[in-house]
Amino acid sequence: MPNVVKLTPAVEREDSLERIYRRQRRQLRELGLIVPPENELFTPDSPLEAKVAFYAWLIGKATAA
Repeated sequence: MPNVVKLTPAVEREDSLERIYRRQRRQLRELGLIVPPENELFTPDSPLEAKVAFYAWLIGKATAA
């Protein structure tokens, strides 16, 4: 039987947030939006959730316009 690694809910959530974050960054490029560097938008200890929420808001505003 192959070794199966069971991820904890926290790890699965982090992995999911990483995928969402990468997709959002790709969408921003596809939309042609110019966004300041992340170090100007967020502090080094900003949680990934904050970045995902901000980019979701930004993409929503851009696509609604």
